[in-house]
Amino acid sequence: MESKYLEYKEEILHLFELDGYGYATIAQHLIDKYNLKVTKNSLRHRIGDIVKYCLADKEIVEYNIKLARNNQKQADLNRIKNKSFREHSRIENALVSYNDEIIKLLKTESLKTSIRKHKSNNKSVLIVHISDTHFNELVDLKHNKYDFKVASKRLQKFAHHIKRYAKFEGCNDIFIGITGDLLNSDRRVEEKLNMATNRASATFISVHLLKNFILDLNSVANISVGCVSGNESRAYEYGFTDIICNR
Repeated sequence: MESKYLEYKEEILHLFELDGYGYATIAQHLIDKYNLKVTKNSLRHRIGDIVKYCLADKEIVEYNIKLARNNQKQADLNRIKNKSFREHSRIENALVSYNDEIIKLLKTESLKTSIRKHKSNNKSVLIVHISDTHFNELVDLKHNKYDFKVASKRLQKFAHHIKRYAKFEGCNDIFIGITGDLLNSDRRVEEKLNMATNRASATFISVHLLKNFILDLNSVANISVGCVSGNESRAYEYGFTDIICNR
């Protein structure tokens, strides 16, 4: 838009927003203030053109800002969606690999075993509590050591005292309550660095440790087992993977 009165654009728009100022009033104001050599009617038309042009330009700018904001919002949503997809893909790939390794171990190592049955005297039940074993955690300090060998020795010693107590009390029924955190968490970096072996092997070794512990107690009593998950054994939201659906 070309007009010799555009130099008064800001003042015209300011006056237009005030109550009591129309095109004619603004035209008279400018004529009086700047001693313009133009008729009030002619200037009134020019002011009307300037106001309409500027308001239309303002609407275009606001629309473009709104459009850009919507585009940015969609881009952010796509970024979040893609990140979520990548995370779920990583988890599913990890589960597939973990499952494959467990299957390989099951093919080479058998978990078949026989259970001894004892005649229950129905006098009492001995309750054994196992919790926070954190198998696969590796501690190698001067004042503290922990790995699978240490865990195995602790379970063996624990079983020894349980059998002595069961025989002393004449109890031949034992309930083992397992209350979680059997495997060490590997969610944090420092935990990954303090693992004795990979998670698949750790799972299998842990199963054997608990199996031997149970069979040891089974030599003197009938065994029942109850389990709950701990906070580090909680199931994550893995999505709809074939492995999860088949379990």
